[in-house]
Amino acid sequence: MKPEDAVRPSPEKSRTVYEQGFCIWTRLYTRAKQQSSLPRICFHLQAAVQKLPPLLHDLDLKCEYSCLYATGTSIWGTSRGQCKIPLVEKRLELPVSINHLTQLALSESLELIYQKWFNHEDNHLSVLILAWSYIFSVCWVQLMPGAELTYTEKHVEYGNNKGDE
Repeated sequence: MKPEDAVRPSPEKSRTVYEQGFCIWTRLYTRAKQQSSLPRICFHLQAAVQKLPPLLHDLDLKCEYSCLYATGTSIWGTSRGQCKIPLVEKRLELPVSINHLTQLALSESLELIYQKWFNHEDNHLSVLILAWSYIFSVCWVQLMPGAELTYTEKHVEYGNNKGDE
């Protein structure tokens, strides 16, 4: 049997960590459904993302100024009634990426701005934001030819703290 370390835990340790994580998230989900002070709409994910455009395969992407742009044509027309108005076509370039780091700061500050959303002291909002950011990023990467999801150790300047860059 190979020695265990933080990167390669034993199968037993992996199973234990998975079970503990599953139990924690199940309890959080159950508690949120039963006792949440969040508006009910927060639990209907389809409603939250229904106005997002679909993620299309084989997008026509171009890179300008270190950003990716999806290009396409919007075509508007009238119904098939007696109106003889011609179609209106408009060429569009929509940015689908950014060329700068996204700032995310986690703090142990005692500010309780969002605390009232949760009926308990533990606030898992930051974890959920990171999880959804990752999910949407992976979806985009799968659709963009040649794209890859990478993380760096670079830091942006925030408040009085100065990062690496």
